[in-house]
Amino acid sequence: MGAVSEAEFIADPRFVPIRIDGDPATTSTYLYYARERSRSLLIQSFLQAQRIAPHALPPA
Repeated sequence: MGAVSEAEFIADPRFVPIRIDGDPATTSTYLYYARERSRSLLIQSFLQAQRIAPHALPPA
């Protein structure tokens, strides 16, 4: 058994989608990256665009 959002669901005859009614379900989204890549231009640009505080970065 597992749970995915409707947008993530891939139709497969082995799976049976069941809609959960009631209060909206929520999910959290995380960005993971290798520590050694933490200072790369791509990662830094993303973090800057998201306004993530520099002190939240792991040590170099």
